[in-house]
Amino acid sequence: MELEFTKEGLEYWDIVWFGIDQTGSIGYFTTGIYGGLPESIIESQENWECIGDFL
Repeated sequence: MELEFTKEGLEYWDIVWFGIDQTGSIGYFTTGIYGGLPESIIESQENWECIGDFL
């Protein structure tokens, strides 16, 4: 099954994403399959893939 990077397409995938706060601390998040993703993550598939490849 191919990953469709839309709100509906990601609904049943366990997606890992990261955030950085104002002090430079990195947060690790996961949707846990049923959690939602911020729109900023959905809109930046290329950045998400780049970070995933790096890590």
